[in-house]
Amino acid sequence: MNQIKTVQISSKKMVWTRASSIITLVVFLAAFIFNRYFENAEESWFRYNRDTIFNLTVLFTIIFSMVNSICLIVKHTGNIKRNWIWIFMSAVPFLYIFYMILSIMFFGFNRY
Repeated sequence: MNQIKTVQISSKKMVWTRASSIITLVVFLAAFIFNRYFENAEESWFRYNRDTIFNLTVLFTIIFSMVNSICLIVKHTGNIKRNWIWIFMSAVPFLYIFYMILSIMFFGFNRY
């Protein structure tokens, strides 16, 4: 019974920026996992639209990641040391794409 109360209390205290950083990371990772899982899907509507769905999901996740990271930095300006994990979790999709763009710029397509 105490565990249920603890979960309810902690969910009430969770700030929207922290929850959105977790959701952003989960959606970003889920898009990559689903893209890999459905790579060899049978002939279906989903197979032909998989790339479009994947690209749009990743695009909107990256945009939301940038906006949420900026909101987190602005909101927690005084205590960034205490909330750096939430800022980093929110910035992971943006940082991943930024890393991929830089590595392709410097090393070319042959590396991947």
